[in-house]
Amino acid sequence: MANIEPIPGGYRVHHDELRDGGRISATTTAAIVVVAAGSLGSTELLLRCRDVTGTLPQISRFLGRNWSSNGDFLTPAFYLHREVWPDRGVAIGSVIDYLDDSINGKTFWIQDGVIPGVMTKYFEAVMDRLRKAPEDEHLLHQFSMQSLHLTLLSANIDLFKHIMPWFAQGVDAGDGELRLSNGTLDLKWDIAQSRELFTTILDKQNELAKVTGGHPFPLPTWSLSQELITPHPLGGCNIGPSPAMGVVDHAGKVFGYDNLYVADGAIVPRPLGVNPSRTIGALAERIASLIPA
Repeated sequence: MANIEPIPGGYRVHHDELRDGGRISATTTAAIVVVAAGSLGSTELLLRCRDVTGTLPQISRFLGRNWSSNGDFLTPAFYLHREVWPDRGVAIGSVIDYLDDSINGKTFWIQDGVIPGVMTKYFEAVMDRLRKAPEDEHLLHQFSMQSLHLTLLSANIDLFKHIMPWFAQGVDAGDGELRLSNGTLDLKWDIAQSRELFTTILDKQNELAKVTGGHPFPLPTWSLSQELITPHPLGGCNIGPSPAMGVVDHAGKVFGYDNLYVADGAIVPRPLGVNPSRTIGALAERIASLIPA
């Protein structure tokens, strides 16, 4: 089990090593430890150190709170008369900026996106199954593509030359909480305070798809059960002015523990509503510059 244990002059880090084709338990000692396992990984590690192993009992009770999906939302669109090649080129070529709260008072932006190869293979498998068994209409309902079904199959159209995902990030409520449940990291998040943001984004993505000649089909994870997917989780080890309002200080140092730092998306204290990589990188560079030599 990964663990961070204070020792005189520093810390002992318990971890696994991959060696000679196997996985073995090991330890490393260091005067300074920087945790950078991301929003989920860093938060889980510190929760375990505080609540399971008990090696870092003074970590703030704020740990795990104010988690955000950074308002990530995805709506694919199909372009029957255009080839858009979603698996080629840069991931994001342009953005449309609605960061001025001009639509329903919500802050977000929308981007053109790409489809990674693994998703292409998945959708290809779905379409191949439909060609072999077109009576499987439940698949079509899941993808909201009923109206495209006969057209795609009869014309033998290569779906993946004609589909583009509309991406978005926005300022959600940032009110999720990460916790350990029976030893497993669990997210408690009622999206009620963020639902209007996501419906506003979806409406705009549908509008943009249609005016550019596309047919939007919202993901079933949202349309059927209002589940969300995020590649940009933020928070859990938030920067704050004190242990009562955060887990680390402005320099990324964990309150109550000298020479223990967090330097990743876990320390971002609120949703950004834009791609967060530059913010995370800037914070990490600043933290590195402030760590005593």
